[in-house]
Amino acid sequence: MNFTQVIVLSVLIILANVAWNKFLYKKDSTVDVTQVLNSSSDELNNGSNRVASTTVILSILAIIPLLSGLYFVNAWFNDYNMANDSVNWESCPGRILSKNVVNFRSSGVTNHQSSGLLYIPEIEYAFKYKNQTYKASQIDLLNEPAHGDKSKSQTVIDSFPEAGESVTVYYSPKYDKSVLITGSKKTNYLGVLGGGMFFIIGLICIKLLFRYLSS
Repeated sequence: MNFTQVIVLSVLIILANVAWNKFLYKKDSTVDVTQVLNSSSDELNNGSNRVASTTVILSILAIIPLLSGLYFVNAWFNDYNMANDSVNWESCPGRILSKNVVNFRSSGVTNHQSSGLLYIPEIEYAFKYKNQTYKASQIDLLNEPAHGDKSKSQTVIDSFPEAGESVTVYYSPKYDKSVLITGSKKTNYLGVLGGGMFFIIGLICIKLLFRYLSS
């Protein structure tokens, strides 16, 4: 994530925290002092041990989805930012080596069930950069997701020249990556939505943990 995205995410977390404290959580500040004073030291020690064990378990359960969500959100934003930056990559002369639609069958589907097939556009190409020849197969930084409809993947394949013909390749020596399609116009947002969901679950678990400790 870049600096602006980190700031936006931080502001959203702060706003979510304020909303939680104002609308969802009203702490009961009433404490039964008499009950506390009458409790034996053994009961208090046993209670403290149980609280400590529960706190450790809850902390682990909260941190795992929080860190997982943050990792996937950060990875998605890195790919998205790189896709945006790819419009400024250097153009290089290239040549199509091969292109076709690759299909594979998802797990648990028998050979008689065509609905389990997924189709992926695959293009192999070569290009020259500073008198060196490179081979690659990445179409864009969004990795052209698999389709259950073969015609959609075939449309991507048909939009490029035939094998042996010239094509413009965009290359970044900084990232050591090349693509045939630049930009982030067809970005798939499932990654950030899934990572964001895990991140939110982690935040909720953290809030519940603090609520438990303060009760």
